[in-house]
Amino acid sequence: MGMRPGWVGGLVEESFFVGCAAHTNRKKNEKNIFCLGCCASICPHCAPAHRHHPLIQVRRYVYNDVVRLDDLERLIDCSFVQPYTINSAKVIFLKPRPQSRPFKGSGNVCLTCDRILQEPFHFCCLSCKVDHVMVQGGDLSNILYVPGRRRPAAAGAGSSPRSSCRSAAGGRARPTGRRSPDRPPATASTDRVAVHPPPRAIYTHVMCC
Repeated sequence: MGMRPGWVGGLVEESFFVGCAAHTNRKKNEKNIFCLGCCASICPHCAPAHRHHPLIQVRRYVYNDVVRLDDLERLIDCSFVQPYTINSAKVIFLKPRPQSRPFKGSGNVCLTCDRILQEPFHFCCLSCKVDHVMVQGGDLSNILYVPGRRRPAAAGAGSSPRSSCRSAAGGRARPTGRRSPDRPPATASTDRVAVHPPPRAIYTHVMCC
């Protein structure tokens, strides 16, 4: 299993919406911004010191950290990750949400954590997709934004993890530890959608720790 790029690991592991230790006496000092250059969460008062770094805003939805889909797609391919809508904008969860009890049915579930999903999605959050690609031995460079690549006409144009992971013999590959034999795993070959930031984006480049 490979390692996450520094900024991906930082984005899903950092603590957000906690008070900033550097600005304890200031109002609105919750850390709700992630600096990709420093791989750290910062508050709005810290932002001016990071003005030359690529930044991304983190939001809250049902007590969990989310990022707008439009913002995240400039950095990584988010196809097959289930989005949610808040204030007319689509968002994606950064990491799995707690579940009261494990799912034991046969419906459409996340390929990593078994959370129930809507069709045709295969992952409940960014972390689950990245972890699954690494577990399957995939190359994360196929789903990360790389300067110079052109974005295809239709995002998510690659084949679905469900249809692309059949074995050469015509059978279905089964992901490790899965309870449902009907869900083949996603591989990096299915997730090759390159994304490119529009001119208005502040995400000019991605720096890894």
